[in-house]
This record gives sequence, structure tokens and C-alpha cells, in this order.
Amino acid sequence: MIDRLNTCMIPESDAKIIKRIYRCSSREKLNLNEEEFLLNLHKRAYTEWCEGEGAKSNQEYFGQGFTTFVDNETLYAVQRGYKNKVLNSASDARTFNEVRHAVLEAVVKRGIHLFGDWQGSWAPPIQKDNKENRDPRNLRIDLRDYLGF
Repeated sequence: MIDRLNTCMIPESDAKIIKRIYRCSSREKLNLNEEEFLLNLHKRAYTEWCEGEGAKSNQEYFGQGFTTFVDNETLYAVQRGYKNKVLNSASDARTFNEVRHAVLEAVVKRGIHLFGDWQGSWAPPIQKDNKENRDPRNLRIDLRDYLGF
């Protein structure tokens, strides 16, 4: 049986890009190596997926919490970019791949921001004044503020 929480299920092609982006990113509050950061992204996407749209069982999880999120954000960004005339063509494969790369950059920025606030953890710390009260922020949000369009 696969340990779905601790086995990174981010596609290898995305993982390579994420590691490269992370390596070149400013991350003063975050002292994780590339593999730890990648596993944090996976764990956070997995947790949000299980708690949100999730499955009947975590055994149904094969990375779709991350991949569906990135696919959808890429599509939304292409649509916004075309509508706002930031992109020339909404159907060009090169445009789609460039926007997907920008979305992965935005995911890295969001992850650095979130995990930095959470002392390097993939899950928010329990607040001292109320053990039931956790930071409600998620990794998987509308990324337009991180993308710029």
C-alpha cells in the first residue's frame, strides 16, 4: 500500500521545473531544500484535496489535487491573458506551456509565502490561544495576484 501523504505525486516534469524555480527564488523565511519543499507542496495539495473535493478514500489519490489545480489555474490564466490582451493567442500550445510555467512559478511563490509563515511546515501550526484554531489559508487559491494577470 502506498503512503499517499509521504510519497510525492507531483508529475516529474512539473517537479523538475518547480525545483529549478525554487532554487532561484528568494526564501529568507524558509530553510527547506528542494526535495523538502516539493514534498511540502504535495502534502498541502493532498490535504486540501482530501478535505475539499476529495475522495471517499485517500487511496483514490494519485496527485490530482496538485495537477488539477495547476491545469485549472493555467486555463484561467490563459483566458484572462487573452481577454486582457496580455497574450496573443489562447489556443497556441507554446502560449499554454509558457503560462503553465508561470503558474508553476506562482505556486512556488505561494508555497514559499505560506510555508515560511508556518515555520517550514506544510500544515499551519496550532495557535497557542486556541488549539482548534488553525490558519485557514490554502496553497490552492486563485493565483492571479502571484501571476500579475
